[in-house]
Amino acid sequence: MYSLMGYSGWLVLHQQKVRGPAAVLWGTQLALNFAWQPLFFAAHQIKPALYDIAALDVAVAATAIQFNKYSPKAAGLLLPYLAWCGFATALNFNIVANNPPQGTPEEWEKTKKLDKQDAEKVKDKAADVASKLKPS
Repeated sequence: MYSLMGYSGWLVLHQQKVRGPAAVLWGTQLALNFAWQPLFFAAHQIKPALYDIAALDVAVAATAIQFNKYSPKAAGLLLPYLAWCGFATALNFNIVANNPPQGTPEEWEKTKKLDKQDAEKVKDKAADVASKLKPS
């Protein structure tokens, strides 16, 4: 999968010498991918990891859309990655849903408030990315 991702990036960013939104999205999805694994596996921060991977799904889809403008082959090479991210998102969501918070009811309420705030931030960021992808 990483070979496909790398080849896709090479096709657009090096062979086509594309810069701008395609390059920014490429870097964004790489950073989100890099952040998810330590959040989920090392730190056991399953909710922040879920927010990260949800943003990763959006970033990979947006990258594929941008890459398709320059190389349909490069965009197609990202589809297995997008499918894998979707599967990992579903697993991450299931783990969050089936692991209730620890602590007192007061701590649960505080966590719910933070979760709503975090969800709004992710929603706003996804809307911002989507608005930048709309053709002028």
